[in-house]
Amino acid sequence: MLPRRAQSWSAAVLCGCADAAGACDGCHLGPFRVVYVGTDADGIFSCVYSSLDGAWSEPASAEHPEHPHMPRIRALVGDALHFLFQASASILRYDLGARQVSVIQRPPACTDFQGRPLLMTMEDGRLGFASVLNSRLCLWPREVGADGEARWAQSRAIDLETLLPADALWALPYLIGFADGVGVLFVWTAVGGLFLVNLGSGLLRNVDIDRDIYGVVPYVSYYIPALKISAEGDGAEPSAGASEPQVLLQGL
Repeated sequence: MLPRRAQSWSAAVLCGCADAAGACDGCHLGPFRVVYVGTDADGIFSCVYSSLDGAWSEPASAEHPEHPHMPRIRALVGDALHFLFQASASILRYDLGARQVSVIQRPPACTDFQGRPLLMTMEDGRLGFASVLNSRLCLWPREVGADGEARWAQSRAIDLETLLPADALWALPYLIGFADGVGVLFVWTAVGGLFLVNLGSGLLRNVDIDRDIYGVVPYVSYYIPALKISAEGDGAEPSAGASEPQVLLQGL
């Protein structure tokens, strides 16, 4: 049972036996934590369920941003879990170690809420923000300046007109997911369907689907050379050393 009713909420499941709050030791079947974030008339709150304790923590609270509708998309960076509010210029940050809630702002150029932007974990482990502006896929990492203040700094702008088919940009593309660890963005277009954009290689792959998509749950599978004989016996033809983001689709 949830510890507190919310008008809007989101959640994330994390490893419960890692040495650091935002790390994971790959135990898979070990204890877990559920981070529950919600909004109600009193403000924003967050609390954590521990499978080891079998109980919820006391809630941490913060003041409402404008239009505080919780999204599904979130990013774990270090010891902090970040949630991007929909129709708001605000991002919720929950410190897993200190169990404190705070609110930071989107990049100034991305406050018009178009293109369904998303949060991501950059290759170097920093918090990142991705959005489509004027047919360009723009990326902003969160940087700490010499003055100790954290701010957004645009690092890349990818021209989608040269990357996607011409008819795919008939309507504004939506960013609907990101695969951590492999640097793949999931881009939904009304005409062209779903595209996977590899930020490292610049390669593009179109996924053939027959329905509209509003969200993805990416996961990564690996081919281990020692299992080659078993794979071939099952009729599979894996590529040595390959890792490929797979996806569970949420359709309208």
